[in-house]
Amino acid sequence: MKRMSFLLLFVGIVVLASGCSPLGCEARRLMLASTDPMRDAQRSLARGKREVVGIYGYTWILPGVPDNWAPHGGYTVRMIEGTSDMVVGERCQRLNDAAYEYARAHNAMVVKAVR
Repeated sequence: MKRMSFLLLFVGIVVLASGCSPLGCEARRLMLASTDPMRDAQRSLARGKREVVGIYGYTWILPGVPDNWAPHGGYTVRMIEGTSDMVVGERCQRLNDAAYEYARAHNAMVVKAVR
């Protein structure tokens, strides 16, 4: 019984630390859905900011960026908060899916523009 209580406590702490509560995931997903990745990429490029967007996982994931892409100076990576490879329910999975698609479209435009 003690072991199970400890395990549940540990999982709860990890979930809270990951910042991905189901309601938090839904709020982030709705916020992300109200943005246009292509317009965001164009605006960043117009300001001279070369930024790719990533999602959290075991390592950073940069959708839309080729594996062999070697950026030459001046790039930043902006991570989408609340994403994770430790999915805590359907709402968090929907956030991850939306974040992946947003990052893929945004990054493809940035990579194409700076080649």
